[in-house]
Amino acid sequence: MSAFIITAGQSNAMVFGNSGPAPYAPTSRVQIFDGAHFVEMLPGVNTGTANNPGVWGPEVAIANRWLSDNPSGTLFLLKSAHGSTGMAQDPAELDWSPASRGEMFDITTHLVDAAKAELGALGQPATVTAVMWVDGEQDAISATKAAAAVPNLVAETIAIRAAWADFGTPVIFARLDSAQHLPFEAEIQHAQDLVAASLPDVSVVNTDTLPLQADHLHYAADGAIGLGDELFSALQAYSHTSFGPAWAWPRGDFLDAAQ
Repeated sequence: MSAFIITAGQSNAMVFGNSGPAPYAPTSRVQIFDGAHFVEMLPGVNTGTANNPGVWGPEVAIANRWLSDNPSGTLFLLKSAHGSTGMAQDPAELDWSPASRGEMFDITTHLVDAAKAELGALGQPATVTAVMWVDGEQDAISATKAAAAVPNLVAETIAIRAAWADFGTPVIFARLDSAQHLPFEAEIQHAQDLVAASLPDVSVVNTDTLPLQADHLHYAADGAIGLGDELFSALQAYSHTSFGPAWAWPRGDFLDAAQ
């Protein structure tokens, strides 16, 4: 059985600053999308970005765990990350807001569409198994952005499911690490916890025990592996990926009460 997992967000989705050997044995059974085609995943070679080509992140542990659980089939990965990109719409900065035309959400939507077309050409199901969302640091340095974190995170989740996946696709948040000591960290953590507890098939993983680099912001190598383990364990908790016609998003009063 094959799977298609998307990891998206800002610098800790890469993970920025994390390079060097990864605890992973390359195999053709794990493929990563390079923007045009799926290719064999080689951590530190094709797991980074144009500006940070040598980095690798939680996808390494996700791949190791998936291979351990699945003696056959192929894991297809898509990774879309950019440093200092938050959820709040910001005309002065690149962001993930679905309302920001041509920015990170639209860029990733184009990647997902291309990846699905490639899966179809390979004779594979073009169904997203899960989305791992690693973001929040940028919003945690602004009082205004942090105050809008709940509706922004709900909007992000709705848009992810509508444009990339479907209404039953698990979306898993990486909770901000308390050791990052960002000014409005607590507000973002509250939003992540609240939205995960309130929306169907959305969960959050606690990252407080994961080692950080010396900058106290980005995960160290062991932290990147730990994050991937936590995200994959959260995915294993799901026994279904869709809902029947009775399923619905929360009413507007949920958003009002959550502020």
